[in-house]
Amino acid sequence: MNVKASVIIPAYNAAQFLADTLQSVRSQNYDDYEIIVIDDGSTDDTRAVVESFPGTRYHYQSNRGPAAARNTGLRMAQGEYLAFLDADDLWKPEMLQSCISILEGHPEIGAVQVKWLPIDGSGKLIGNHTGWQPWRGDVRERLLIDIPFNTSSIVWRREYWEQIGGYDETPETNDDWINWMRIVYRGCQFECI
Repeated sequence: MNVKASVIIPAYNAAQFLADTLQSVRSQNYDDYEIIVIDDGSTDDTRAVVESFPGTRYHYQSNRGPAAARNTGLRMAQGEYLAFLDADDLWKPEMLQSCISILEGHPEIGAVQVKWLPIDGSGKLIGNHTGWQPWRGDVRERLLIDIPFNTSSIVWRREYWEQIGGYDETPETNDDWINWMRIVYRGCQFECI
């Protein structure tokens, strides 16, 4: 199966939120994608939730953390574009279409980020401000100051993840930020919506 985009979802005891997350992907107005759920050692009903969404690829591994789960997803992914979606996050229906249309129209862009807003466990908005800024182009200096992105709010060109060999699994915190730094120092240019 060749697809344009791979949505990689690491999940650890995520049954409570995972159905809503998967439904938010299934509700995309873009349909050339695959969903890969990496169950990182769950002891709840995560597998049963995934099985209720036919066509979703599922892989179980012993608990090694989100970076290792994302790397497993990277190895399984077939898409030219990659999106890492946390198992308790939701996308609006236009997420993939909006980001991929920019990537396809601008080969110099390596990643597209969208604005994100925090929600609580019942899906209700927690305020309307996250510190999100529309960072474009070379974001190296910005990443040295803070973390202006959210893992679930970026669609990437796969080639940048291949250049760095996937996630560095050694850090226990901020594994996403460290890997973003590795990518932007390879010349990845950002666009935002």
